[in-house]
This record gives sequence, C-alpha cells and structure tokens, in this order.
Amino acid sequence: MSSLSVDLKKFRIPLEELKCATDNFDCDFAVTDDSYLGELSERWQNRTALFKRFNKEEYGSHELEILSRLQHEDIISFIGYCDEDDDYIYMAYEYFDHRSLHDVLKSESKWPFRLQICIRVAKVLNYLHSGVGEHGRVIHGNIRCENIFFDCRDDKFDTIKVSGFYYSKLVPLNQPHQHHSCPEELLEMSHTDPIYKETNLLNTESDVYSFGVLMFEILHGIGSESGDVRNLHQLMNLVRGCYDDGPYKLTDPYLRGNTNHRSLKIFSTLAYKCISFDIKERPRMDEIIKTIEKAFDVHQVSLFIRW
Repeated sequence: MSSLSVDLKKFRIPLEELKCATDNFDCDFAVTDDSYLGELSERWQNRTALFKRFNKEEYGSHELEILSRLQHEDIISFIGYCDEDDDYIYMAYEYFDHRSLHDVLKSESKWPFRLQICIRVAKVLNYLHSGVGEHGRVIHGNIRCENIFFDCRDDKFDTIKVSGFYYSKLVPLNQPHQHHSCPEELLEMSHTDPIYKETNLLNTESDVYSFGVLMFEILHGIGSESGDVRNLHQLMNLVRGCYDDGPYKLTDPYLRGNTNHRSLKIFSTLAYKCISFDIKERPRMDEIIKTIEKAFDVHQVSLFIRW
C-alpha cells in the first residue's frame, strides 16, 4: 500500500487511534474474528465504526480506491483505513446497527415495501454504473440480500445502505467490461452471473443478473411460509422451471390475494430479463428503475380502485 495517491492519504487513520477505539483490539470489542466495533475520537466526529481486518498479501487496494470516491446516501459510508501494521490493513466503515434484507425477507412484508427496496437498490447500481465522476463505472460484483441493510418499522423505512464492495471493480468509461478472474468464493454463489463465471468478463450486466436474482428473492420471500425452497440454488432452479406458469408459483403466499396480478407480472417479467443468459437481453439499470416504478404505480392504483 506504499504507492497510495494523495487523495487516499487523507483517509489514513493511525493505528494508535484504532487501538484506543477497541482497547487494543480486545475481544470484548470483537464482532467476528476479523472485525471490531469502536468509537473514534473527535477528529473523526466521535463516530462509531466497524473495523475490518484484511491480510495485506490478499487485500487489493481496489475497494479502498472505490469507496473513497463514492458519495451516495444509500451506500455504506467509508471512514478510512490503516496500513501501519506489518501484516494487516484495517478498513473503517460506518456502523449500521440494523437488519439485513435477508433477515427482513424472513418476515411478512407488503408488496409496496418490497418494491421500494428494489427501487432504492436499483438507483444505487445506476449511480455506480453511470460513472463515478471522471474515474469510470463501478461494478459492484456482489449484490445480494446479506449486503443490504436498512432501518424498517411497520413496512416503512427511512434509511437503506448497500455494502459489500470487497469484490467491486472500477472500469474505465471507454471499456465495456473488465477481464477479471471470478473469485472462488463467488463461484459457489447462485447470485453470481454464470457468464462471468465462465468467461471471467465482468461488466454492468453482471450486476444486472445479480439484481435479478435479488428480485426473485424479494418476490418469493425466504420465510417458512414460502414453500420448500431452502436455499438460493433451489430458488433459482424453481425460477427456471416456472417461466411458463407466470409469477403465481414464485410469489410469497403472504402476497397472494393481496397484490395486483398485473404488478406481479410486470415485476417477474423484468426479473426474468435480468437473469437472461443472453446479456444483450438484460436491461440497463435506468430501464429497470422505470419498470419497477411502473409495477409500484399499477399496484397502488389498484388499491385506490378497490377502495
């Protein structure tokens, strides 16, 4: 990390600051084996931060370079980093003590709430894909329920945060894709674009595929009432087998009878386009946003007519 740019240096946090915030990385401050929770000093606005530890030999600077450039209210805030330790680099993130989307989908939630989640996440991806200033487009590379957090009460939420930028890549605006070997961890995950797995070509369409998988998780739910599907791999097998049967078989039983059928159809048709094996058929994120907003409007109008 010795060749960091001047812009990145302003994010450097002294190792002593981290030790003070975590009582010298005491186990009482540990969240996992490689992460700690602590409060920074006044210089960093006394912010509560999550410190993640990475092995220097394995950690690339791409996440650091990307996060330092992102400015979006729905993206988890990057506070800084520390590279003074001989073996490890520490990344400091905004601490967001709320549930992940994975947790929320285990409970009953109404259709407008689920659509609003999709719209907010899609807008984050559209921001990333549109280009971060003059630096290029960002491909997230790991969009999934476990990387989306928000504060929700009674099917309402004010804050949503997209995280999980460890596998993200910055692609110049004049390049359609980037040749990058798919990490072994992502090869095993059903939300990873199969074309990326096969060709090692990472592009914005890769994120669109992952977003499509996310859409089906939101449509189907992952609670005990959602059928016999026990994992994402099983869900995607069900999705591929239900194409001709419409959205009904894929819909969370909690939503059936309470959700406009046309809205469900618009949503599921879009989701199928996102996971197409032909990347030319996958829509852009701006198109995705408009279509989900249409599904939302159709459902809301149906409620008004019913009333």
